[in-house]
Amino acid sequence: MRLGWIGFHQEGVPALQSLLEAGAPLQAAITLAPDVARTRSGAADYGTLCRQFHLPLHPVANINDPAARELLRRMELDVVFVIGWSQILHPETLHTARIGMIGPTLPCCRTIAAAPPSTGP
Repeated sequence: MRLGWIGFHQEGVPALQSLLEAGAPLQAAITLAPDVARTRSGAADYGTLCRQFHLPLHPVANINDPAARELLRRMELDVVFVIGWSQILHPETLHTARIGMIGPTLPCCRTIAAAPPSTGP
């Protein structure tokens, strides 16, 4: 089983660390390029954790760009965890994993938080 990781937000760091500590067969991680991550709230540095576990880390500006999809194809991943990612993955990107992708930024799983009721005049 060949596993991959897509994430840039701090919410994903503990989950990735747990998988790595458990010896999960992760092949690589993808994160946002630093210039893009700087414009997002909650961005985390995945580099330290990936270096600690000798996991290749690939920065991308957009997971749906042709170059990012080609990177995913070359990795020949079975399952990809998409945790802490803000871009909805397009069908072409989703189909790069042999079995599938797991996470809340898949088109079927995306929700929008309700706005709180207005208390003003």
